[in-house]
Amino acid sequence: MARPFTVIGFTIFFTLTLIFELGQKAAVVIFSAAAAAFVFSLFFESVRRDFVIPTACIAAAVAVLLSFAASSVPVEASERFCESAHTVKASVVSLEERRGERYYTQIKTSEIDGEEYKLNIRLSSKTRLGFKPYDTVEGELQLYDLGKTRSARNYYLSENVFTGGYARGDITVSRPESRPPGYYFLSLRAYIKDTVSRLVPGERGALATALLIGDKSELSKSVSAAFSSAGISHLIAVSGLHLSVWCLFILKIFDIFRLKSRIGAVISAVVVVIFMAVSGFTYSVMRAGLMMLVMLLGTLISRQSDSLNSLGAALVILCFINPYCVMSLGLRLSFLSTLGIIVGYGNIDFPLNPYIERVKNKYARRSCEFIFGSVRSTVLACAFTLPVMILDLGKVSLISIPANIIADLPASACMILAGLTALTAKLSFLRVITASSTSAIRA
Repeated sequence: MARPFTVIGFTIFFTLTLIFELGQKAAVVIFSAAAAAFVFSLFFESVRRDFVIPTACIAAAVAVLLSFAASSVPVEASERFCESAHTVKASVVSLEERRGERYYTQIKTSEIDGEEYKLNIRLSSKTRLGFKPYDTVEGELQLYDLGKTRSARNYYLSENVFTGGYARGDITVSRPESRPPGYYFLSLRAYIKDTVSRLVPGERGALATALLIGDKSELSKSVSAAFSSAGISHLIAVSGLHLSVWCLFILKIFDIFRLKSRIGAVISAVVVVIFMAVSGFTYSVMRAGLMMLVMLLGTLISRQSDSLNSLGAALVILCFINPYCVMSLGLRLSFLSTLGIIVGYGNIDFPLNPYIERVKNKYARRSCEFIFGSVRSTVLACAFTLPVMILDLGKVSLISIPANIIADLPASACMILAGLTALTAKLSFLRVITASSTSAIRA
């Protein structure tokens, strides 16, 4: 079997999607079918030798077990704590963000009513509470179930947050006794947001922050709606595209200055991990990050990585971390668009390739390859994500393909410059250049 992780990862991903979409009754049917298919496959030597079908059956059975284990957590939390008040001790694990007229913060409990219990809660308040990363908060909270609609429920499940809450009195806040690694990543995210907003004020700064770290809290509804209508909302929700741009940017610098590629790979790997953490470990970024780390590992050990196998391995890891990740719209779009590019780019002939190869000027030929390569990737990504766009969003933007082609390059440039603005904030001369350049670019 040439690509074991492709078989395992894809099977687990699609099996979990079916179970969570159709309900736990489907899990029993899938488990029975997988067991029967596995036994049946053992009677055929060619099937046993290749081992693809038996592996897929085992992966499907594992996915069913994962779904049972995952579904018990929100059910228990709802039955024990929701629609009632409880005394909670928790740590702040996200930055405070404003949505409409309210402020929201994610906290992770260590105790509920004096009993040790781990639960993620989305804390809501009418005013800004001024929490710092990993502050310890204590108080009485009214807890309730999150997600009144199917899409909202899926979103919160994918984020591993099942419960909402608001304070019924005063909340005691204290600084943490020790600072876990997450503290520094959250602090870096806060620093980037504050620095870019300060040096690039107004709507442009809000857009630059959204492009850089996916924080849309300061972005106006009209701008968000415009991105959504054009089919390019993924640009302001940090995804694999952003991570790929940063890695290619770093590797290109090492290539231009003829530095060792292995050193560039190590630095890129560090940037990948930091970027995943600063962006909040969103699933689309983690998918891309894990694939990127596999590719960079191949560079370090002088071996070529297999993109489909890397994609499958990333899905396996994510599904074991949180089986509900398959309900994340961002991960679904990221997975299908990546799959489309991997499968289609090398297997579908581009009609203009013979004409591009005839271009004699090296720079003109490279420009044509870049432009038409972007067009090709965009078309493949849009084609493969079309079913999800229709089923989950109920709409498709007719200008999505040209909008992506036009916006990708300036958005990538704006993101790079926003990152350099935050990086050079302490250096007045460079700060003026990067901040001015960021402000000048309109995505």
